[in-house]
Amino acid sequence: MKKTLIAIAALAATGAFAQSTVTIDGVVDAGYVSYDMKGTKTSGVDRNLTSTSQINFRVSSDLGGGLKAAWRSETDFVPTSNGANQGTVGNAASGTGNGGVGAGATGITNGTQSTFMNGEQILSLTGGFGAVAFGAINNTALTVNGYSQPFGTAIGSGFRATSGAILTNGVRNDNTMQYTSPVFAGGFKVNLINRKAQTGSAASNNANYNASLGAQQMASVNSLAALYNAGPINFVATRDVEDATGVNSTTAGTGAAAAGNRNTYTGVGANYNFGAATVYAGWQTQKAVATTGVTASDRSTTTLAAST
Repeated sequence: MKKTLIAIAALAATGAFAQSTVTIDGVVDAGYVSYDMKGTKTSGVDRNLTSTSQINFRVSSDLGGGLKAAWRSETDFVPTSNGANQGTVGNAASGTGNGGVGAGATGITNGTQSTFMNGEQILSLTGGFGAVAFGAINNTALTVNGYSQPFGTAIGSGFRATSGAILTNGVRNDNTMQYTSPVFAGGFKVNLINRKAQTGSAASNNANYNASLGAQQMASVNSLAALYNAGPINFVATRDVEDATGVNSTTAGTGAAAAGNRNTYTGVGANYNFGAATVYAGWQTQKAVATTGVTASDRSTTTLAAST
């Protein structure tokens, strides 16, 4: 079920914001399912069968002179579980609890899938130069997944077994900057995403965002993508590199510090609409190399699909 509510809002008592709009939209997805996994059966109401349940707040302001400012704040949630939305506290002092996650300290909070504003957060300025954006921005590897098959990230997409496992940066990165060029050559545009590495000694480890950005342990992110959208054709090709080889991140549950990998992702996705049907194709590959030079993972996937 999808419902969109639109309201006109006065964001500021100035002429620059006279054309501001606020949009609240969202998706609620739940249904009855029955699973039989090699004799282990379960059934009941489950979520995200065709899409991700979410609520979005969007603000758009016409600044004049061809400039437009926009903001999106996304919250993903589970319509069938308070525990998944609020998180559950486990005692993992013995190393056997913690909801099966593993060893850790007493009172670790698990399952915080749907804390407020946990999805994409993006603030952008658009004009004749294209668009510049900041925040926790969805990467173009996720776009490859969307162009490669018609199911998004829901059940049926194979997202967790293919793109979800291969995406080097997950779905998005905190503290990133994005530039998107104007459309040229009849439908092409270029998308760049960048985040500077924040490194430090093991003593200054902080795996979570805080106000002291200089002490933050964050991998660098560099992404270059080309997109084409015109007529019946949609195409994207991207190469993403996430380098955590100089970052001493903290392992959740143990507190141990270790440097990460250099992940390189290449993906191509496309679809073509014939009118009565759409065909999809995608190819993705990812390689992770540790600081020692050892290859931690090297995998690829090919996707073919059709919808009517």
